[in-house]
Amino acid sequence: TYLTMDTTEITTWIPLFRNITFFKDFDDEEISIFLKNGEVHKYDFHEFIIREGDSDTTFFVIIKGKVKVVKKLMFSKRKDISTLESGDCFGEMSFLLGKPRQADIVATEQTYIYQVDINKINELSDTSQKKFYKELSLMFALKLKRINLLADEWAG
Repeated sequence: TYLTMDTTEITTWIPLFRNITFFKDFDDEEISIFLKNGEVHKYDFHEFIIREGDSDTTFFVIIKGKVKVVKKLMFSKRKDISTLESGDCFGEMSFLLGKPRQADIVATEQTYIYQVDINKINELSDTSQKKFYKELSLMFALKLKRINLLADEWAG
């Protein structure tokens, strides 16, 4: 469900965004700009947010709730890969590379997600774009660090 926002509603979302790591260095005005250029959607339990193979260039930030990442395997089997929760981001590979989605993302409870398309980001001021891409780079670095730690554990 897409939640429409007027100025009053944007003001009520700003404190939630300030608690999200991705937006920690953004001031209220900048958060307001991102809210105006993206959308907040509400997803119910078991509702698909992304389907593997879909093509789009949307980036997602979980504002409240949890989702699971599900990968299709051979013979129509599926495997839960991970769980993401408030503050986590996903969809960055399709957002940046324009490639099809690599997994399903499914809500595991009522979940609110901020969504923004790369075209909307590219329309923002240079300052806002730089902040956005800086946070995206930091998010990538943290994900890579977690992957490296897991690889070290597996290598034992």
